[in-house]
Amino acid sequence: KPKRPSGGIELIGASGAPVLAPERPHGNPAAVVLLRALLTDAIRKQVRQINFDPKPNRTMTVRFRSGAASKPVREVDLELGEAMIDEIKTAADLDLTEKRAPQEGGFSANLPESTIRFRVSTAGIFGGEKLTVRLLFPGTGAAGLDALNLGGSETAAIRSALRKPTGLILISGPPGSGRTTTMYSLMEEADTTLRIAFSVENRIGRVISGVSQMEVGSGAAETQAALIETVLRQTPDMLFIDELAGPESMKTALRAARELLVVAVIPGGDLGRVLARFPEQGIAPAAPARVLQLLLTQRLVRKLCSCKRKGRLTPEIRDYFQQAHLSDANVCLPAGCRKCNGTGYDGVLPVFDLVQVSDHLRNLLDADGVPVSMIRQELEREHGSSMLAYRGFQLVSTGRTSEDEVRRAILTQE
Repeated sequence: KPKRPSGGIELIGASGAPVLAPERPHGNPAAVVLLRALLTDAIRKQVRQINFDPKPNRTMTVRFRSGAASKPVREVDLELGEAMIDEIKTAADLDLTEKRAPQEGGFSANLPESTIRFRVSTAGIFGGEKLTVRLLFPGTGAAGLDALNLGGSETAAIRSALRKPTGLILISGPPGSGRTTTMYSLMEEADTTLRIAFSVENRIGRVISGVSQMEVGSGAAETQAALIETVLRQTPDMLFIDELAGPESMKTALRAARELLVVAVIPGGDLGRVLARFPEQGIAPAAPARVLQLLLTQRLVRKLCSCKRKGRLTPEIRDYFQQAHLSDANVCLPAGCRKCNGTGYDGVLPVFDLVQVSDHLRNLLDADGVPVSMIRQELEREHGSSMLAYRGFQLVSTGRTSEDEVRRAILTQE
């Protein structure tokens, strides 16, 4: 791989040629200098996303996003911001004249030890053009189930389900909750030595050895449903789908799960909400009930920085801790230091809840006309309610995150 030049990182455009080089002529050199500084800082801080947001007051805010939190890092005048967007669009081989219709592309950064990929997407909004850059770091985002910090019984249940020849495993959560990262972890965990595995992805964020990965709209098929049909003609043993959406995709995935193992990301929350999505698409609840093995629901909470300080719970949550037999001796609050940029948080932690579909619950789902409310009641009787909140407060009790984070990421989305 090319060595890092003395002037900083080497950026390679979508066409394979160097881009954003300071020594090359540019329409706005100041935009290139600032943009390179922002990209270098984002790589150093392991930022996951950079947002360029135009504002009505003719300024543009640049935000760094890590996990569930975003932080403004620079505000520039709109002219300089638009110049930076044009430079990024040029690097990603996008149309500079198109300001309203969404576009997607990418470029990369060569470092001595690795290559970092940047995914670029644009959207026309009121007041200008918004641009998002996702940073895809090598060696991060998936390392098997052990990297997910699940409990021993949950890990064993997922590994058991991954060995089954047929069935459906669903990974659920709101956008930004780490669902795709979890899917990649399951892809890493799957045995692909004797089984043929394919993936259908909106955008490939990580290359997984042993899995034949395909992108929607990359030439094989223009829609997710059509690409799933294309993959099924290859007679795979396992199929990973990110993210399952639309009635045709759902119907095809459910049909496939009768003959092979399907692992799919699906928007939603708990089992009741996930199952409610199928009738919304004209699919009877009995269809997923017959093949569903596991539902893994998740959220992301920010991890307290080492600068954290001792804190106390609110009276309401203190009562909950007593009822749940959790200790509040190690409860901490965010403080703020240079390491965490004054936020009090450094990194993120996943919070999981795993539901194994029992025969009794499957029979209930398979019955005609059973309301979702009854399904929820039965699920709570078998599994317990608010398990995501409980697992989040377990992290609070050990001082790894704060009460406010659990409220923000879990309680307000339940």
